[in-house]
Amino acid sequence: MGRVALDASVLLAILQSSDAHHAAARALLEEHGSDTRYVISASVYAEILVRAHRRRQAPATDDFLAELGVDVVPVDRELARHAAALRATGAPELTLGDALAVAVALVADPPLRFVTFDDRLARRYAAETAKP
Repeated sequence: MGRVALDASVLLAILQSSDAHHAAARALLEEHGSDTRYVISASVYAEILVRAHRRRQAPATDDFLAELGVDVVPVDRELARHAAALRATGAPELTLGDALAVAVALVADPPLRFVTFDDRLARRYAAETAKP
């Protein structure tokens, strides 16, 4: 069973058929086996639910995430410390929510694959994983 860290952009694209990345997000799900577990930070989970609440689809969205195999990682001391370091240093500059999304992938040993449609986050993840 593999684990993949996801950014909100991927899950929002899956949930919204009009999203420009919807087809790519669906292809991503097909690329991974049904035994793949997806990992998201609590901040990503909250971001997805904000949009779901606005559309009055929060319970259905939550059920979909559970069925998909999405695990929500709570913000503990280690994750917060790593996210703070990402936010405080390096380029591109990240919001706290973005830093938490990236940190979820980086705190795993070995780091998890991180999937996003946000080029800034992809570059930052690549830069962090390239460090010795």
